[in-house]
Amino acid sequence: MIPLFINNIRHKKLLPVYGKGENVRDWLFVEDHARAIDVIFHNGKIAENYNIGGFNEWKNIDIIKVVIKTVDRLLGREEGATFCSKARSSFSRRNYIGIGLTRMHSL
Repeated sequence: MIPLFINNIRHKKLLPVYGKGENVRDWLFVEDHARAIDVIFHNGKIAENYNIGGFNEWKNIDIIKVVIKTVDRLLGREEGATFCSKARSSFSRRNYIGIGLTRMHSL
């Protein structure tokens, strides 16, 4: 979602938002995700399932607002120059997964 939104903001396209953007997701930095995969690879058990999460839940609309504000600022645009559009309803209001690792990064 974030790369699509950055690209759309740069090219002045509307941002597709599912429903009201109230969907909650557990956001994780790439480095934390890669570290978790490394821990599982070296310490996990064969045939076990592992879910990776960072205990960092945000509503999509809140992440979208941060991305808009940040990208508009970096592009030298005035605040509020980017708009969201309504898209289809989402099928999942909340996704949560976690294995108990400590995040190294936060938003």
